Amino acid sequence: MNTSLLIYVLALAPALLLLRSLQVLRRCVNDIAFRRRALVQLPLLIIAAPIVITLIMSWESKLEPGFIWRTFSTSDPVGMKALFLFAVDQTARGALLDFMEVFGISVSPLVHSCNSILFCISMLIYRTAIGLAISVFGLSVGLEIYDRLRRR
Repeated sequence: MNTSLLIYVLALAPALLLLRSLQVLRRCVNDIAFRRRALVQLPLLIIAAPIVITLIMSWESKLEPGFIWRTFSTSDPVGMKALFLFAVDQTARGALLDFMEVFGISVSPLVHSCNSILFCISMLIYRTAIGLAISVFGLSVGLEIYDRLRRR
């Protein structure tokens, strides 16, 4: 069995984050208790996401040594720190709704190449999920402020 395919299926796990964010978005508008839980859960989820992505990429690089050279445009050895910075960079790009992409700002020296279409798709889904989670968090904060101002 191709371990790369298995790892990329796991890398598509951010799609679950995307689906969960859509459920949260729907419930945040009507359910005040749920909205307050989302105010705590979404930041924790956004903080944990780069760690999970780093672990998935690290696992893949250990199972298949060619993963780093196939995925990133680098010939140097890549360690956990570089993978974590890449995950943080992708998270920030998703959270800031591609502001960093437009202005060419980067946190990580790693740049992924699209030689692996599955990795590119997983990063697209990941960044979309993070952007949606940030949007849901912003909506939750806005609705909470609106409710408190309305009660006065």
